[in-house]
Amino acid sequence: MSTKPAIAKLYHESLPCAAYVIGLREKNTKSWKTFTVQSDKLKDAFPYNFFKSKYEYHIKPLEAINSHHYTFLDDVSQENINRMKLDGLIPAMVIETSPNKFQLWLRFEKTMSYEQALATSRYLTRKYEADKGAISTSHFSRCPYFKRILKNGTVFEAKLVENSRIINHNLEDEVIQPQKEESYKETLRRSYSKAPNIKSPLSSDIDAKCKTYISNLVNKGYEDMSMVDFITIAWLYRDGYSQGSIISAMMNNSHNLIKRKGNFHNAQRYLNYTFANVEKKVVCEKSMSPQ
Repeated sequence: MSTKPAIAKLYHESLPCAAYVIGLREKNTKSWKTFTVQSDKLKDAFPYNFFKSKYEYHIKPLEAINSHHYTFLDDVSQENINRMKLDGLIPAMVIETSPNKFQLWLRFEKTMSYEQALATSRYLTRKYEADKGAISTSHFSRCPYFKRILKNGTVFEAKLVENSRIINHNLEDEVIQPQKEESYKETLRRSYSKAPNIKSPLSSDIDAKCKTYISNLVNKGYEDMSMVDFITIAWLYRDGYSQGSIISAMMNNSHNLIKRKGNFHNAQRYLNYTFANVEKKVVCEKSMSPQ
């Protein structure tokens, strides 16, 4: 049985970072919460008995927005992992989260900007046929050794398949094309310039802002909650919030989100897909700013 120091050591060696974000989901419920823990305190973030924990544990390295070294891929097949290795990319960690489905982290040598990290995530996701809903610079992975309940009702323990300290060479800019990502971003910022300005003591609080944006749209008569989600994400994106903070705020505030999408993970994937569409598409100001 794995111990708390052992799992902390695993992350210290394979995904070293000054701090980590832990996500907790209570089993058989929709309850979800996150907290940040410093690297030297990581072992204290886990329960003494993994197998009797009432929570499913998720984790990610906490990286500054323009200081990225890690890329996460979800729902990768063993065949594509093997293909990745033949291409010279060695995962820092591979976790089997359901039968023959894997999550993995790649560690890169040079610091990547937000645009480079997102472009790298998108390029590798497409190349190795991973889940497009996990294209991100701040996605959680499941923590090994904790059990989860699959859609068919069976219980599956997330397994550590392999880990390493190997650091990969960064992909060339010409391959991942970060310049194109920046172009989308700047165009969207101009298109979303008419989002309402919220002036209140809580204006710096993304949850308060998210809740107010959603309320404004609903009060304007928007009944399609998918459109409300899209516009709210666009406005928060315009305000300069990171993908991770936007997804977290939407999980907390979007009306009946988990009920609409069936479960927590479907909701998270849906929000990541929506965020990706916000980055890719230029939407006319009229549809983004109802009169």
